[in-house]
Amino acid sequence: AYQNAYDVNTDSNERLSITRFTAKDTTLEIQEISITRRNRNVEMMEIKTRKRSIWVDRDQVLSYLPGKGYNLRIAEDYVWSSPRITEIMATLKRQQYKP
Repeated sequence: AYQNAYDVNTDSNERLSITRFTAKDTTLEIQEISITRRNRNVEMMEIKTRKRSIWVDRDQVLSYLPGKGYNLRIAEDYVWSSPRITEIMATLKRQQYKP
């Protein structure tokens, strides 16, 4: 169903590459997925979503840095309130498991 819904584009140089899957249809909720690789290792994955309705305009960006953390940014504007931006960040800490 979605295999032709996205354009795929890769920008790269010797060490860094970014592959983007961009929605052809601006009404799809998932507008873009991007994968950043450095020296062939995934450095970051990002998903951009958009929701438009008579009640709300919402844009979200979810970023994941493997082994490091997450970031979620939500910009929303409901008809009954003022626009607001919420951002949540989580850092992953490596701890050794001791039974």
